Amino acid sequence: MPLAVTVPTRPPPAQATPPLGKAERARSIADTLAHRPAGQPGETEAIRMFAYGSLIWKPGIAWTGRTRGRIFGYMRRACIWTLESRGSPENPGLSLGLDREPSGSCAGVVFTLPLVGEDEVLDRLWQREMHAGLYRPRWLVASTEAGPADVLAFVSNREHPQYAGIMAHDAAAGWIRGAEGSFGRCADYFRQTLRSLMAEGLDDPDLADLVLRIDASRGDR
Repeated sequence: MPLAVTVPTRPPPAQATPPLGKAERARSIADTLAHRPAGQPGETEAIRMFAYGSLIWKPGIAWTGRTRGRIFGYMRRACIWTLESRGSPENPGLSLGLDREPSGSCAGVVFTLPLVGEDEVLDRLWQREMHAGLYRPRWLVASTEAGPADVLAFVSNREHPQYAGIMAHDAAAGWIRGAEGSFGRCADYFRQTLRSLMAEGLDDPDLADLVLRIDASRGDR
């Protein structure tokens, strides 16, 4: 159910945060790999990545396997201001983050990345998910059909200027409905994510409620 908060924790910034440079991305990748959990006996060394938003339906990277998974202690939440890809400084939109929520859980898709060309795959992934440092790469444990698995996940960076915080679904829908950016309409991003989850046989009542409100008649923010 939507949380009873009527305003965003933080208003949208005036401008989008500049993108990370190549050296910054490389340092972030190296630091992430340095903290990678040790593999279990008998497992391959391939990295597994947890997708909870557009990565489900448009991963944009090579992968060698996919399965359904769920992470506990986090939830999918419209909590990131987007001022370029699905919005603009004049008309900000929102995007999804994997946000810390001790009582929550998030269902998604676990992709296995290829061992051959892994460096290139990770760089492409960082260019997309860590474009402006909106998220923090973290190693989490996902429950999968084959058992628990260590996965790479991109969680909300609550210290980032574009972190919006928690807002009621009616308020979020008001920002989402009319926003559009270089990747298209913000509302389509949320609809496609919900459709992709449903196609995987995964439920997200919270996201379904938000999309229902996005599709309602336009109201005041």
